[in-house]
Amino acid sequence: MPEKSDDLPSLEALNRKIDQAKPLPENEQPTLDSSEMSKAFRFTAELSAGVIMGAMIGYGLDIWFGTLPWAMIVCLFLGMAAGMRNMMRSAMQDGGANTHE
Repeated sequence: MPEKSDDLPSLEALNRKIDQAKPLPENEQPTLDSSEMSKAFRFTAELSAGVIMGAMIGYGLDIWFGTLPWAMIVCLFLGMAAGMRNMMRSAMQDGGANTHE
């Protein structure tokens, strides 16, 4: 007969984890308001715009200088960095505005 090991989780701990994994009732479901959705779309657009513009500028430079794909790769990374910077700046402004209200 195997002995009870202290390394195994207890039945109570397992029941707590199961209760936490169960979906919330309909009236307790978290809601996402339109301002949060607009923030998410704006962050996505800022990041996407940086990446797309970086790729387009890099591709144009590659065509002009005949260095395909090097300028596109460099500008793509620069576009990602710019998009992340813009997204973080917007997040900090939104976070700062909410704390001062």
